[in-house]
Amino acid sequence: MIAAFAKAIQQLPEPAFLSVVKRSLVLAVLVFVVLAAAVFWATSGVGDLTIFGWTILTSEFVRGAVTTISVVAALFAFPVVASIFIGVFVEDVTAAVERRHYASDPPGRSMPVLPSIVAGLRFTGVLILLNVLAIPAYLVLLLIPPGTIFLFYVLNGYLISREYFELVAHRHLDENAARELRKSHTWQLLGSGVVITFLFTIPVVNFVAPLVAAAAMTHIFKAMKAPARGSAIIRCTCRS
Repeated sequence: MIAAFAKAIQQLPEPAFLSVVKRSLVLAVLVFVVLAAAVFWATSGVGDLTIFGWTILTSEFVRGAVTTISVVAALFAFPVVASIFIGVFVEDVTAAVERRHYASDPPGRSMPVLPSIVAGLRFTGVLILLNVLAIPAYLVLLLIPPGTIFLFYVLNGYLISREYFELVAHRHLDENAARELRKSHTWQLLGSGVVITFLFTIPVVNFVAPLVAAAAMTHIFKAMKAPARGSAIIRCTCRS
């Protein structure tokens, strides 16, 4: 597992990886430009807030407060939004890893862009929903601080490892075969997911975390499939 992440990090400067980062940055900027325009339009018609003739808040204060809040929120949200777009293009990263390290293996099947976007949005929604549903457990475990951290990493590690593993596996296996392979390596994948979750919690690093996750999971998948390929070769040799 350590070797998989090391190889993934070493490949970050490659053009295929940088191309994904550039496209994601452009899309993230466009999203925030549209949001900024929407905020400006929504606040342009705001008037003074008065009660019984007394001015409580001036329109200038309201617009300034909304603008300030929007800018601060954008600073925190930009890496997250950019990383979501990176998640849409991670198949390019997987393909680049396969070309460099596994050129002799059969190439994987590419998923069309629209299904990739839908899958990414669905995963993000599930991730948010399950963490929201887990809030009561998080609150209870505040009485045992390590318990909150443990639940956070286990829950998100499982979800993230499952998503990235299936992203890679479905390029080479059908749904049932991918599921069986994942179930047979549950603990190894959970450990990888915990590492990926930790990367997502580090500022700045979380921006490239999807790249590292996809690349590392490609190496992990190939390592899992290696014994099967070796067994197939042995069986063919025996028959001959």
